[in-house]
Amino acid sequence: MILEKSILTFIVTLVLNLSAQASLSSIPENNQNSDFEFKKDGNIELILANAASNSLPQEKVYLHLDNTSYYYGDNIYFNAYIVNADGNTLPAISNTLYVELLNPGGEVINKKVLKVENGRAAGDFIINRVPFYSGFYEIRGYTKYMLNFGEGAIFSRIIPIFEQPKAEGDYTNRKMRKYGSGKFEYKRKKPQKFDTLNLKFYPEGGNLVKGLPSQVAFEITDRYGHPINAAGKVIGKDGAVLSDFSVSHEGKGIFTYTPSDNSAKAVVEYDGKRHSFDLPEALESGYVMTVDNLSNTDSISISVMRNGNDIRRDTLGIALLSQGLLKNYAVFATSFQKPLEVKFDNSVLPPGVAEIVLFDKSGKAISDRMLFKHGYRNVAISATPDNDFYTPYSPVSIEFSLKEDDGKPVTSPFSLSIRDGKDEISWSRNIMTDLLLMSEIKGYVANPEYYFESDDRKHRADLDLLLMVQCWHRYPWENMVKSKPADLRYNPETSGIETAGVVNAYNKKKPKPGVDISAFLLKSNQENEKLATAMDVLKSDSLGRFSFTADVYGDWNLILAAREKGKKKDYLISIDRLFSPEPQPYRYTDLEISTVNDIKTDTTKLIAQSDSIPEENLSHLLMAIDDSLSTAGVDKNRVEHLDEVVVKAKKNSKERDIYEARSKSIAYYDVKSGLDDIRDEGKFIGDDIHTFLREMNINFTPTYASGEEYLLYKGRMPLFVINYNRTYRTKEDYDRYKN
Repeated sequence: MILEKSILTFIVTLVLNLSAQASLSSIPENNQNSDFEFKKDGNIELILANAASNSLPQEKVYLHLDNTSYYYGDNIYFNAYIVNADGNTLPAISNTLYVELLNPGGEVINKKVLKVENGRAAGDFIINRVPFYSGFYEIRGYTKYMLNFGEGAIFSRIIPIFEQPKAEGDYTNRKMRKYGSGKFEYKRKKPQKFDTLNLKFYPEGGNLVKGLPSQVAFEITDRYGHPINAAGKVIGKDGAVLSDFSVSHEGKGIFTYTPSDNSAKAVVEYDGKRHSFDLPEALESGYVMTVDNLSNTDSISISVMRNGNDIRRDTLGIALLSQGLLKNYAVFATSFQKPLEVKFDNSVLPPGVAEIVLFDKSGKAISDRMLFKHGYRNVAISATPDNDFYTPYSPVSIEFSLKEDDGKPVTSPFSLSIRDGKDEISWSRNIMTDLLLMSEIKGYVANPEYYFESDDRKHRADLDLLLMVQCWHRYPWENMVKSKPADLRYNPETSGIETAGVVNAYNKKKPKPGVDISAFLLKSNQENEKLATAMDVLKSDSLGRFSFTADVYGDWNLILAAREKGKKKDYLISIDRLFSPEPQPYRYTDLEISTVNDIKTDTTKLIAQSDSIPEENLSHLLMAIDDSLSTAGVDKNRVEHLDEVVVKAKKNSKERDIYEARSKSIAYYDVKSGLDDIRDEGKFIGDDIHTFLREMNINFTPTYASGEEYLLYKGRMPLFVINYNRTYRTKEDYDRYKN
């Protein structure tokens, strides 16, 4: 076979220093608007001081995967980049990264703990978990420190994983289970469908105010969340057209509207039907903030209006934020007889999403708005292979060149994946879209790469519009202005993997302070504490807590023992290992696939049946195997007796028997790991298998007969197998598996 260069897709990921010099500017002094004066106000100055002191450095993670889709039995290779959020610079704060693979139901089926060196790490997952269910899996990466700022801060990507091809190497016939068809537990919320047509409004700054003109962004989608190209009108109660609107890009657009005491509705004609929508309710009095981030490339213009005849002088503040850090601010007192006009120099901002917050002297946010700072570095990447054609398994040599727009060479770490680009599953995100944009917003964006393909007025305006319809803020203002910063649950892991825990009295949630904890770190196949690679003696604090840090590679066992006054104590030591975030809820737009240059396809309608045996048929299959011909109702007169034949085959190993049994199972539990998780929650269940299973799955319920407790799974008796021998519902076998 000859492999042509033209059908290779080269995917190159670069991490560059995109930072701009940033500093906290002083209060603007020379402003042309004579209606207000900048002044220092004690309360607002304190609020700004809190915002500056409570600004904590944050991190971002990006995982570069080697492919856009996978099959059972494949390896998922990834290269991880961990950067400081402010400017996306290397190295980051933490030196330990957690990468998890979750099945369609939201269960963590594999986890890697990786050492970060110079902001980078690498690893892989093999997709061989049994029982296996094809579908949409989630891969995510985070540091413990990132969890202090909410689960929205972590990196998450959804990837399709298909059934193993019947013929090795035949990847043309993709098969996947319909989402929700697996019988394992679904921890994710069911994707939500909406009305046939949905129209949402987003007044700039957050609110409509009667009598004040506002810029109103909108988004039109279908019931699954796909953007729709449509137009409409805002019509008053008397039938007058107050405003026209139409989509600018991906279902989004903007119009100007001045609300009044009279009600108004938005009307859209689509697909031959007339749809009517209520506009957001307008406030009787309040503020409207308008932001212009497009007219000038070097500054941001802000206009603030207030309605009513009240000439009361207000003291307000405007803060310019980036990545949760205060970059600039203005404080002013005004009677609002004219709109306020403020300008910020945007050179203090690094490239990426920034935020403007208008707030009062109590620190409450009145209005806020996200915007995008352009100015990221463009790098041209050229790849020169040593041949035009390659035979299978022949060596390939490729020379890469990285240059800026002006031709200056760039030195940067990068990762590369090469794959067959024919019928490749499309993926419209990359390291630039994720670190600069997608990590700052929530919601579905059909094609994030669009906003970075050109830096012209049209693309800038569409990106500004995208940020106007985003209501989620990664860096909450109310947390920044608190007089006392919130306590961090997790400190950055800068010198290794930190194991934290608490010592409690058995069967009581009563912390035990002042307890000596002996920690032994052993290789996974080592049992002798005298050969421990690392040993430390820790003391629990006033809350019974302790922590242990180890800078190690590979698989290790950590043995902890409690002592008080030199004597061993049977205290309950719970380890803080249950910090995995909740699984990300899926949208219907996540459950779609499309090939490159193809339209998206709803997999709920397209994907073929899985080759795996459905669980609902498994019990019938087992019953058929156990039944004889006569009990199955087969007419003996119609049975043909064949001559004796000898069938030779290799006997399955015990390991293969286990694998086959697990592949047909509805659920699989690692008892050792499960017990650890239960104990880490501060529970003590002893050695009771029934209690263990009930803790792992709510579908296990007890039943009683002759004074003994038996276990049912969804109302049916489960089969317990011990040393490859099945058990029966007898007292003898009950004692065997119970003990």
